Amino acid sequence: KTLNNLGGVYLNDEDYVNSFDSYFKAMEIFQEIGDKKGILVALYSLSFYHLTEGTAELAKGNKISGEEKINQSLDYSINGYDLAENIGALKDLLKFSIVRYLANISLKQLDEARKYVSEIIRLRFQDLQLNYFSLSEREKELYFATMEKDFGFYNDFTVFSHSKYPLLADTAFTIALQNKGITLKSSTALRVSIHNS
Repeated sequence: KTLNNLGGVYLNDEDYVNSFDSYFKAMEIFQEIGDKKGILVALYSLSFYHLTEGTAELAKGNKISGEEKINQSLDYSINGYDLAENIGALKDLLKFSIVRYLANISLKQLDEARKYVSEIIRLRFQDLQLNYFSLSEREKELYFATMEKDFGFYNDFTVFSHSKYPLLADTAFTIALQNKGITLKSSTALRVSIHNS
């Protein structure tokens, strides 16, 4: 884990060579000891590393190099998604879907990006059904705060791809209503509980 964390420090400093080396060494160690959760962490780190470096290359006008890095990001995230699916790691499925969405946005592949932004929403609602109603009111507030960014991806995609996918606005509105309904149900339950006490 230390090597993986060190890779993140290097990445924040834009030291891409040492970042990649640290992430890759961490991956080799996790594979050697058979630590599947560790492999997931390393695959995510490598996919995020390549996405970050590829996006930076595109911003500098280096289209070929940028696209190559982003495609490497997609390769790592596909492997990570498959492993996460095999071991039932829902949170990791979400992380890899986000990388795949962002990578496809960077490559201007809207059809693929749409697929992954829809997967992000599907996974969030699945997670919501599994966890939300067992939480206290304070925990529900914190939980919704973690979801806000993911739903923001969908809303952003809806806005900038409106000309290609005009019906997504209806879906975004429906999602917003569902979230409001869930919070209202939670608030109503709290009021009833207080009233009954």
